[in-house]
Amino acid sequence: MARVDERLAAILAELGDKPPDDAKASVKKRYSELVSQAVAEVFAGELTNRRGDMLFEAVTLHRKFPYAVLAGFFILDHEAASDATDRRKSTFNNAHLRLKIFTGRADPAGRDEQYERLYVVLMNASSRDAPFQVYLAGCPEAPVSLDAAFDELLALVAERDPDSTSWTTEP
Repeated sequence: MARVDERLAAILAELGDKPPDDAKASVKKRYSELVSQAVAEVFAGELTNRRGDMLFEAVTLHRKFPYAVLAGFFILDHEAASDATDRRKSTFNNAHLRLKIFTGRADPAGRDEQYERLYVVLMNASSRDAPFQVYLAGCPEAPVSLDAAFDELLALVAERDPDSTSWTTEP
């Protein structure tokens, strides 16, 4: 089986050269869409394959640092929410289904393979301001603000280490 980077290089070679900077916006946009589609095809099976890697890393870190707060932001292209076909759910929904078991470790005695919080992020990286939406893994209907996500993570850190950390969301 070819490595992911080799598969990506082959697909990008098939797409041809990137349009020059002075090309029409529609040409650049179409090229960007083709690249996004190619990347989605390459990584469609990788989500399932990487779960084992995530589990291994979480177990290693939690056993070495039991009071650590482990969080992750799994970033997908914004079109991952709308790439469903008749045969499969969207990449965004599949990510939530497969990653929800990895979030929610409530205390240091909890399951080592879980992250305290794992988020799925939809991002439109092709635009200048790169808008994004953040979702707790397993909750695709309820976006949360990035500030709220970090507030929750910092509150967990303060809870795990009350002697040297305090956190309040009040200004």
